[in-house]
Amino acid sequence: MTPENQRSLADRFFGRHPIPAAARTWYIGLLGELAVAERLRALPDGWLVLHSIPVGNRGSDIDHVLVSPTGQVLTVNTKHSPKGKVWVSPKAFLVNGQRQPYLRNSSHEALRAAKLLTVATGEPIGVFAVIVVVGATLTHRGTPPDVAVVTLDQLLPFLVRTVPPSPRLVSQDVIRHAALQAETWAPHPTAPSSPPSSATPPVAWIRELQQRVRSAARRRAGWIVTIMLMLFGMPAGMVILAAMAVVPPR
Repeated sequence: MTPENQRSLADRFFGRHPIPAAARTWYIGLLGELAVAERLRALPDGWLVLHSIPVGNRGSDIDHVLVSPTGQVLTVNTKHSPKGKVWVSPKAFLVNGQRQPYLRNSSHEALRAAKLLTVATGEPIGVFAVIVVVGATLTHRGTPPDVAVVTLDQLLPFLVRTVPPSPRLVSQDVIRHAALQAETWAPHPTAPSSPPSSATPPVAWIRELQQRVRSAARRRAGWIVTIMLMLFGMPAGMVILAAMAVVPPR
């Protein structure tokens, strides 16, 4: 389920990171998606919330798809940038000063979802794109025309108070039914696929993984403190006590 490193006893003792370097971005994104999924649980009755919807046959997915009580469909994309700075204008999305293609990608994602739902229902379905910024400050210098960019704390007020009603060409029940069918999102699957799920991602498993990451970081910090104290000639007993203070028992 996760690209974790297979860690030996020595790896755990010295605090080797449990996730390979190549998968760290995946891990950060996973934590962001979980934060958004947990926040979406507080939506009032009448909302359909789906998570990690596979789209097509090339491994793509949509973080979250929502159907409001009025039938408006939204694709929600999470961007987790711990302690970062996000700057948004009508045509640009910058993370820590670096331009990113997130506005274009989210707009295309919503258009793709709209086409798939239109085929599934037989009627035109509009889909609105939302980007949720997690863990970073957000500065707006104008509003993108077809993508809403909000922070995690702004998400629920935006959804409940701001999302416009959908033109009632198709009933909410028809849209919900189409959104819940695996074949809607992958019309020509190369392998059997499960229908989209409204279940929150496996919180216990993710929290356990997060705890292992934190434990490894504390252990590495403990070794750094130990080495520094030894280099400065502190007595062995005090070195051990200092290291124990940094690295609590597992």
